[in-house]
Amino acid sequence: MSGILDLIQRVKALRSPGSGCPWDLAQSHESLAPYFTEEVAEFLDALDRQGPNSPHTWEELGDVLFQVVLHAQLLSEQGRPGFDEIASKTAEKIVDRHPHVFDPNHPRFETPEQVNKAWEQIKASRRAAQANAALARGETPAPQSNPTPFQVVDSVPRSLPALQRAARLGEKASSFGFDWPDAASVFPKVDEEFREFVEARAEGETREKEELGDLFFVLAQYARKRGWHPEQIVAQANEKFLGRYRNMDEVIARAGKSWGDYSPEELEEIWQIAKRT
Repeated sequence: MSGILDLIQRVKALRSPGSGCPWDLAQSHESLAPYFTEEVAEFLDALDRQGPNSPHTWEELGDVLFQVVLHAQLLSEQGRPGFDEIASKTAEKIVDRHPHVFDPNHPRFETPEQVNKAWEQIKASRRAAQANAALARGETPAPQSNPTPFQVVDSVPRSLPALQRAARLGEKASSFGFDWPDAASVFPKVDEEFREFVEARAEGETREKEELGDLFFVLAQYARKRGWHPEQIVAQANEKFLGRYRNMDEVIARAGKSWGDYSPEELEEIWQIAKRT
């Protein structure tokens, strides 16, 4: 583990008063937050564009790791758990969350859905034990010790991309038995929401937007039940559009014309050509 130890020591040096880097010394959790999300986005973009075998992808993952270590160093300076303690707690959490892997006497799970449901049950049991321990000490249990199903579902971060959050909301709700049995059973709901969206077009913009949102939400659930990530699906559709748009640009350039030389109908014809190529 010499690599991670070297990284931790270098981050400590960056944060060392008097000899460290003025930029790093000026940072806080709040000021670093935009960089964290940007580094994660750059890693995911490199993974998508260049794949896991690219040195550039590895470098971007290293930038994410640097952000993690930097946040941990800030915590350590504030007298809170540092990187080592956080890593140890995470290792314990992994064992706790995966008894089917680390406990030879535990039954195996066959599907990701079984794992998710078991994890929610494990967390509920742990919270109940914490509440009971607090009562035994004569203390009032923390409100979060035994959250309701709504509180569990509501814990999905609002900062997630909307389609990703929609899928996670459905996944959390599923752990309490509120879900469709399979993807095929979601499809009638997709059809229903689409028809409601079409009908809402005559009821004003507010109603139309609401029904469009419902359609997006149920499409995210259909993707989830198929085992797909809705954000990735839309990202692929974006790239498909860009590829065809590039083809259109090349067709127009080869003709020695500009986009303004074509009517919308003619551009649609070029779009169809781009689709075929």
